[in-house]
Amino acid sequence: MTEALLRRAAGAVARRATTDRPTHLLTLAVLAVGGLATVVSLATGEFWFRWVWFGLVIALAAQFALRLAWTARPGAERPLAVHGAIATVMASADFMAWVLSGGGFFWPIFVVATLCATVGTHLWAVSSTAGAGSELAARVETMARGRRRAAADEAVTLQRIERDLHDGPQARLIALSMSAALAEDAVRSDPDEAERLLRDVRGAAATVIEELRSVMRAIRPPVLADRGLVGAVRALALDLPLEVAVDADDTAEVPAAIEPVAYFCIAECLTNVAKHSGAAAARVTIRLADAALTVTVVDDGRGGARVGAGSGLTGLRERLEPFGGTLRVSSPGGGPTTVTITVPTDDGAF
Repeated sequence: MTEALLRRAAGAVARRATTDRPTHLLTLAVLAVGGLATVVSLATGEFWFRWVWFGLVIALAAQFALRLAWTARPGAERPLAVHGAIATVMASADFMAWVLSGGGFFWPIFVVATLCATVGTHLWAVSSTAGAGSELAARVETMARGRRRAAADEAVTLQRIERDLHDGPQARLIALSMSAALAEDAVRSDPDEAERLLRDVRGAAATVIEELRSVMRAIRPPVLADRGLVGAVRALALDLPLEVAVDADDTAEVPAAIEPVAYFCIAECLTNVAKHSGAAAARVTIRLADAALTVTVVDDGRGGARVGAGSGLTGLRERLEPFGGTLRVSSPGGGPTTVTITVPTDDGAF
């Protein structure tokens, strides 16, 4: 392990030496040319060597500035760093030229102001893009987390359905099959017993059908297939112990992929209203527009509902996340409570 670390360190040193070689050569070249120009200038009694050094120093500064800027992180930050390095070298060059030319009116201020404006604009653009990128990344992570949770929940649901089918309908179907076989054997020898067994078979068949319907309701309520989302919500409202008004377009075609999650969320909201809010009335508004399904549930209860650990509203938010949906709650003390659910309806959202 130690030998591997030493080899890695040696490789890094070698790469660093190879990378720094052009800079070292440029530095030596600048010193050589500048020194030669200085000697010649002094020998001739002139002081033009200052301008030679000016050009050489600018070239060397540009080399160092660009190398430093290139160490910035790839992406939007590196071009900004390069831009800033170039602007700094140009501003320094103008200032040095002003000094070497004898001063006077400080004309470099115009160049410096222009360079600052361009770098500032670049910085603003990068900051704006970074903010939008962070928001998008957060949304993608939320959806990915929601889909992972949904996949885990789906696995648990499938196991529960399998257990329910095994312990309920499957066991009853086996018993029904055995009763049918006994009835078949008793048809000729004991018709009365056969008739009793057939009645038991019919009763058991009805029970199996009801149990299967119960399992299906946990997956996708049949009322959704029969009436659609709006009709299912209207039917749900009739069974609640408070007055619920449903404001929706009955002709709206909600995508089948999001109908169950919308229905279960509305059902959960109305159940919470009936159990916890003390409300006398509620209103459900369903709108389908701008590639999104928006559901608003408002009640005249006591308010104070919060999204937090252990809250049913937290479960709603988690249920919506895999579909790119959002949940907003406004519930001041004294009410009213407004829950707004938004689910994208375009295929790309889910």
